[in-house]
Amino acid sequence: MKIYHARQKPELLEEAYRLFCEHRYRAWQLATFKSAFMADVSLISIDVVDTKTQLCGYLLARISLDEAEIDDISVCKQYRRLGYASSLLSELISTLETKQIKRILLEVNSNNSHAISLYQRFGFRQIGMRKNYYDVQDNQKEDALVMLRES
Repeated sequence: MKIYHARQKPELLEEAYRLFCEHRYRAWQLATFKSAFMADVSLISIDVVDTKTQLCGYLLARISLDEAEIDDISVCKQYRRLGYASSLLSELISTLETKQIKRILLEVNSNNSHAISLYQRFGFRQIGMRKNYYDVQDNQKEDALVMLRES
């Protein structure tokens, strides 16, 4: 596995966008996704399988003044639970430390126990909740936990 800044691999944008849309009831428009994908601190993880570059996952993040916000982390199904999300998150934290960014915020679906556990292992703690934040199928809504990591 290799991790790159996403802007170094623009040829993987559309594949990453398809992955993004797979787990969203209402996905962003491609232009919005592209803007996040090309941000300075957004990352992708790839493997080379049979001489073909294979997208494993991505992390979309942005810096705003003295803090960063994670917009999305997604890993392809065949690579889940193998440490790819941890590697992406670890790389992001290292990148932000070099930029002296000490606060990282994110929202996560309150039902996503795997992601919540991952974030907690990296020192994130819940600081709030957004009621009915996520649209899901059949006009249902789900809450988001607001989490923060400070170093």
